[in-house]
Amino acid sequence: MNTRLFLRASMSMAIMSVALAAHAIAVNIVSVGSYTEDPNNSDLITQDESVLYSSLSDLPVPGSMLHVDGMLNPYVFTATYSSANGDLVLDFMYENTVVGGIGVSTDSGIWSYKSGTGSFANLSGGGSYSINYNGLANNYSSTSIVGNVEAVPEPASMVALGAGALALLRRRKNDR
Repeated sequence: MNTRLFLRASMSMAIMSVALAAHAIAVNIVSVGSYTEDPNNSDLITQDESVLYSSLSDLPVPGSMLHVDGMLNPYVFTATYSSANGDLVLDFMYENTVVGGIGVSTDSGIWSYKSGTGSFANLSGGGSYSINYNGLANNYSSTSIVGNVEAVPEPASMVALGAGALALLRRRKNDR
């Protein structure tokens, strides 16, 4: 194999790897707010939180979280965070609930990207979360979400990548 061609192909693959890796975003969201229980169903909790910190640019000003647990819809809920750049919707699943005393509990589990609009469209990923509830402090809640999301490659990008690989293979065949 031609050394020059090998170096060229290696450099191309390295550049493509860096470009694809650049799309990964670390998610680190910390928010606080309050929650209310549905008077007709204590398994339905609605949280209204403001994001204190996020590593996603311009993610969110106040968002709301609909939290469904217990027998109504066992161990799952959805959270929507809104910002000027779009909405980010995450699905959550409980791993455990720890009761810390009367009116105090902590839920933890995993989350996955469900959907998004604007800057948060066409992503995939997931991670872990923890939510603290304190009914003794005016129904205070605090959520911590960590993980990663990354862009799903567009079909056009895959076509360009395939065309480049085809050109390299064709050139290799012609060098023989």
